[in-house]
Amino acid sequence: MTPHTFLTSLALTLVALLATSATAADAPRLTLGANFNENMHAARLPALDATGVKWIRGFLPATEFIDGPRRLATDPALATFRAAAASGRRVALSYKWNFRGSKTRVPAPDSAREKACFVWALDVVHVGRPDLLLLINEVFIDTPDEDLLPGPDGTIPMVRFLQRLAAHVHAASLKTPDGAPLPVSCGGFTRMDRPENRERPATRALLPWLASTPHLTHVNYHLHQHNLAQYADAAGFMRASLPHRSLVVTEFSLVWSFQQAAKDTLGSTAKGRAFAEKFRRPADQTAFEYLNTAALQPVPEGELHAFLASRTWFDPRSLEGMCEIMERNGVVLATFAYLQESSGLEHPQRKLGGQQPPWRLNPVFQERHAFVPGSDRPAVNLGIHATFVSRQSPASTKQPSPQKP
Repeated sequence: MTPHTFLTSLALTLVALLATSATAADAPRLTLGANFNENMHAARLPALDATGVKWIRGFLPATEFIDGPRRLATDPALATFRAAAASGRRVALSYKWNFRGSKTRVPAPDSAREKACFVWALDVVHVGRPDLLLLINEVFIDTPDEDLLPGPDGTIPMVRFLQRLAAHVHAASLKTPDGAPLPVSCGGFTRMDRPENRERPATRALLPWLASTPHLTHVNYHLHQHNLAQYADAAGFMRASLPHRSLVVTEFSLVWSFQQAAKDTLGSTAKGRAFAEKFRRPADQTAFEYLNTAALQPVPEGELHAFLASRTWFDPRSLEGMCEIMERNGVVLATFAYLQESSGLEHPQRKLGGQQPPWRLNPVFQERHAFVPGSDRPAVNLGIHATFVSRQSPASTKQPSPQKP
């Protein structure tokens, strides 16, 4: 890192710390919605009605439609989101340009491939009818490394693709279901606490464009971090980099703090030993082994809550803490993991361990880990559910208001 970039990074970090020192009362209350990622079929009305959530978000993998068998007009995932919209929910849709996963390069300008991508992008809006369109999901993760670097002419292929896509979408004069101009977001950043991500050529090229392009109303990014201090650092960097933009966080969690606890045993603390004794669980069983067992044979909700309360790495108030940090840093909409069915536990046999992050510990509902004796109510996450429900205020029905650069 050069002295100039070091000083720039230091200055932005200081701005972030100052921004997060303000009280939550100084910032607008954010809208907290439900995230379903690619598992949009899980956004069924009974689940949504259980909290009264007003916003739902999912993403569509482009190549599964452009090259594969999926069709927008008949896709069950989009049909589920349309049904939710008909019930009064607002819909945020992201494009997942999974070029890395499909082992394809970012399309060249005016190529047949780019034209196919742009046609599909508009078709998504016409069929899905979103209230907010997000032009990309995860720019670092889904893009081949070589397409995030300048080519011989100095142009970064993925940056050029997104700029051309944004111009194409803007030219189409798209509308929301209410007939208003469709808000459009771009960005797709992840792990912005890391200096190497802040200093990527693609980041340095995207941020000024995102800050100054009139036809973009929002900038979106993810916040999966180890702790709240790191969370505040990443959110503060984004606010300092885009001080006049409305921001959207489509995924967020403290999943990496959960991952660090993979080998912790139930009896590793006094509270843990008391839990193991009360519920007759092996004290030498690891936390992840316990959760894998619960996925195959769900436990009573009270036992799951006692397990979580016995873990030093689980904070029942963490969702409120994350929301307060986002509010202080310009985030107007954030969508949080809602169901285990759409958060890493689609199948009970899927085990934690190895390289599999424990996404399933995040969601508002813990319907695959636990049950409520004598009731068909789905089990809820300790503290997380209460925070989520408390934030479903009448203001949540409002569309995130853009701030012009």
